[in-house]
Amino acid sequence: MTKPLTTPAEALGTSTEVDPCAECPPIIDTAAEDAVFSQPRATARHLYLFETLQFLREYRDFPLFPISDYRTELMLNGFTRVFVTTAMTGAPSQYGLLWRLEEERQPLADLIKFLDSSPACQRFRGTLKNYRRELLYPTAYDSYASSLDPIIRHHNRAVSTPETAVLVDRVQLHSGALHRFVCGKEKHFIPTVTGRPHGWTLIASGSVITSADQEILNFWAMANPNRLMSTMRALGQDTAYLTCVEPCIVSEQQQLFELRLGV
Repeated sequence: MTKPLTTPAEALGTSTEVDPCAECPPIIDTAAEDAVFSQPRATARHLYLFETLQFLREYRDFPLFPISDYRTELMLNGFTRVFVTTAMTGAPSQYGLLWRLEEERQPLADLIKFLDSSPACQRFRGTLKNYRRELLYPTAYDSYASSLDPIIRHHNRAVSTPETAVLVDRVQLHSGALHRFVCGKEKHFIPTVTGRPHGWTLIASGSVITSADQEILNFWAMANPNRLMSTMRALGQDTAYLTCVEPCIVSEQQQLFELRLGV
């Protein structure tokens, strides 16, 4: 017995599937599109400073003394510390620090000069054997970022919960792909990883100002890092993600850090 056709589309032999990327722009082979889209100076009043570092000495925990003057210097110049983390993967004894500058008080060149030449910054750099600094302008989907305060309060109430991991996701994009990448992130990636059962939290997202390539850094908090593999598998089976986001990417590197509380 033949199954009756129930819809006009089926009767015409056409598909009713909706293109998950229909609203996202195509990849345009031009850097001009990226240059306009990745520099939201007119609308974004903040920027991020991300530092990865290793101290000359080995410490059992994050050392407060070498960084105290440097932290004070940054805070007096408008920076707020978002997090301190210890590397779980990659180089041993590596720390990651993320700062937020709410409003640019000086031109970017002057800000970089301050970070290089102030006495407190120089003293701090003198305690390090490896150091990398990246300044980031927020991406369009940085507006989805949330505070870490609820996660920190949760840990304070429930000490036995798994340590919160911070995933630093470094993505290099094809030229002209930034607009489509952001659209795919907003419409497909963020709803997937922030929903149940994955429960990721976006802390910050920014395009690297000083990078010659179109490079994006995304910072995700995971209350249970044991779910990372299941989330990666879910994304690998997500047609919308594979269609909209993955073709925009040249390369992607991920590193896990452990969120440090009370430092």
